[in-house]
Amino acid sequence: MKGQRGVALVTALLIVSLASIIAVSMAQRMQLDIRRTGNLLAVERGYQYARGLELWAIEALRLDAQESAGRDSYVEPWASELPVITLDEGRLTGRMTDLDGRFNLNNLVIDGVRQSARIAQFERLLTALALNPAIARRCVDWIDADSTNERDGAEDDSYGRRQPPYRAANAPFVDLSELRLIDGVTPQVYDVLEPHVSVLPAGPRVTPINVNTATVPVLMSIDPLITRTVAEALNQNGRANFESSNAFLNHSELRPFQQTMIAYFQQQLLTLDSQHFLARGLIEIDGRTRRFQSLIVQLGGQFAVRWRAPDRFTRGYSVAVQQSG
Repeated sequence: MKGQRGVALVTALLIVSLASIIAVSMAQRMQLDIRRTGNLLAVERGYQYARGLELWAIEALRLDAQESAGRDSYVEPWASELPVITLDEGRLTGRMTDLDGRFNLNNLVIDGVRQSARIAQFERLLTALALNPAIARRCVDWIDADSTNERDGAEDDSYGRRQPPYRAANAPFVDLSELRLIDGVTPQVYDVLEPHVSVLPAGPRVTPINVNTATVPVLMSIDPLITRTVAEALNQNGRANFESSNAFLNHSELRPFQQTMIAYFQQQLLTLDSQHFLARGLIEIDGRTRRFQSLIVQLGGQFAVRWRAPDRFTRGYSVAVQQSG
């Protein structure tokens, strides 16, 4: 009889223990589900706010195109940072950058053909930034389809010895972060170079540089005759706003080589307006901070989002392609 009571007591304890374990497991799973649902809702809210910031950016660019067609500069309203907007669950802000004021790395090789003049231009940009000009040749090797090293270049044989090993893309850049994979581009080099270069979709022709929004080193890269003094005079502390090509060409600093600059405009290597804008936003919701970026392209007077992606780096930008829907 006592043995039976003992067995019954043990059985009861086991049942209570199992019930407790199941109850705790269900509670933990429920808490996990609640947390997951909360995260999904926060992500969705963040996405909708990001789309709202994109619409703000497109509207700002559309209004600018109506008011000052054929000219883009950093003194115009579209370039002003959006004031911080306070929300019930957080806040958001954003601003735009003109990517046509930077050197497009995909100009180095177009349709499989090395662009010698653009390689020399990139070398001048690197020199102006006190960086190794050999990086230009290594970028060419990264893009071109062959496995033959440029002078001072780097191909699969160099990257295959890395840990972990990898291969050259042998294709146009699709993400500025790829630059970090190039031989000689350390994090410090990347930080110096990033504000002056872009990765725009590879096209059939060179992407022109907007002289109104180009940085001093980018202006210096245009031609060997443009010294830092000349470039600083043209840049006007980042507030250049030439209303016409003649206004730019007639600048006193350019008169000694005005004909060369005229040729660059005729060859559509230089411009006063832009087609590619990077909209970047910061969204804080429920204590979570999210950064995003979108490439806005002007085509035929219309503006559209070419891609959007998380902003993974504080200064750099990603170009993981995601077509707008």
